[in-house]
Order: sequence, then C-alpha cells, then structure tokens
Amino acid sequence: MSSFEKKAANEKDTEFEDHHHVEVSDELSPELEALLKTEPLNGLSDVEVAERIAQFGKNEITEKKTNPFLKFLSYFTGAIAYLIELAFIL
Repeated sequence: MSSFEKKAANEKDTEFEDHHHVEVSDELSPELEALLKTEPLNGLSDVEVAERIAQFGKNEITEKKTNPFLKFLSYFTGAIAYLIELAFIL
C-alpha cells in the first residue's frame, strides 16, 4: 500500500468520528435553581413577573438604526477598499 493510499485510508477513518449523545434531563441543578429564584415546574407568578420587569426591564435588545447613506459609504473604507481605490487611481 502506497503512502498516498495509507493517508487516504486514515483520513477516511477520521472523517466519521463517534459523537456521543447527551441526554437532557428535566431537572435543574440546585445551583441554577437557586440562581433563578423560582420553582421551575410552576414558573413565575404575575406579581413576580411585574417585579422582575420593574427591576431588570424587558428581555429585549434594542435595534440600532443606521443611516443607509452612511452604511453605503462605510463600504468604501478599510484596507482592501483603500487598495482597490489606489489601484483605480493609478
């Protein structure tokens, strides 16, 4: 068997590695349960929800709006863009 065939056989063996399946249980670790400060099976009451919204705010990420014209101009900045612009000028 040539070295090329051995290398191809080794690559073929390593291509299909065994993946171990991890079972997900419905139980939470005691540390996580203490961190959540709630009973996982019952969830939060309406009063607790209102308190957490008042304390932490809503669970959302605000969208950053950008000017479309400035976004278009930003495509012409950067090292590669400068090289292309310099090549165009030359």
